[in-house]
Amino acid sequence: MTDTEDGAAAAAEPAEAAGPTTDDAAPESEKTPDITEGEVPDDEADAEPDEPAPEPVDSIKGIGPAYADRLTAAGVETVADLAAADAADLAEQTDVSEKRIQGWIDRAEVR
Repeated sequence: MTDTEDGAAAAAEPAEAAGPTTDDAAPESEKTPDITEGEVPDDEADAEPDEPAPEPVDSIKGIGPAYADRLTAAGVETVADLAAADAADLAEQTDVSEKRIQGWIDRAEVR
């Protein structure tokens, strides 16, 4: 090796020692996608943070899987559906006593 070759190797070394550039710092999968101004990322556009997920009807005390199946067959799947239901109509559709259904409706209304 000559002095010129050693000098060239030494000159290249400081750039390598400086570490990776910002382009090389994160793998491609971790880089932030380019978003144009005014555009909302898909994951944020689909999310509705102010609106919680609907609560299933079987979260009401006294409603187990069997009653939940009957209520679902009658079109009542969530606590909100139950709160808006008519006890007499639902009793007729589900073959569950109107008194029991009214109790569930009362519980659903306070949630």
